Amino acid sequence: AYMCRLEGSYPLAYNMYECSADQFLLVPDTLRYLTACVNMAYALAEQADTAGVTAILNGNNLSTTDLPLVAAMRSETYAEAYMRAGDFNKALHYTYAMRTTYAEAPSVQMIRAQCFSYLGQYDSAIWYAERVLQSTNHLFLRANALYILTQQDSTADLTDVRAAAAERAVTLRL
Repeated sequence: AYMCRLEGSYPLAYNMYECSADQFLLVPDTLRYLTACVNMAYALAEQADTAGVTAILNGNNLSTTDLPLVAAMRSETYAEAYMRAGDFNKALHYTYAMRTTYAEAPSVQMIRAQCFSYLGQYDSAIWYAERVLQSTNHLFLRANALYILTQQDSTADLTDVRAAAAERAVTLRL
């Protein structure tokens, strides 16, 4: 499911996460079940389906869980969905609403960088993109951060962006 999501096959990723959730109900493994549900919502978020995200995150015991990781994942998924739908202020609201150290996760910092870039607040976009580069080796996040940085500087050398994109492509093929 994760590989499908990285490749952009969001409906297939959703179906695979749904199968995972069903299996985790049988085990039972509450944390993995809730995580699979959040990932189902995330697959919908990638398609800017805010109504679908809300339906999943308000059901499946996700809205009442007191597990900090699941709560943080819910907030990040909402942020991703609203960013994809073009409501950047609401997306930023969800990234700042997180009350755990998860709010400092590179994926959350990347959402902030993208939102600020779309809003034309380039100093903030650059600041968060640089934080992503300093805090992770995740190829997809690094490629996105480098892309934001090169958007702000038309004289920037695109070698790093091309290298990151090429590494990501190799990783996905493996």
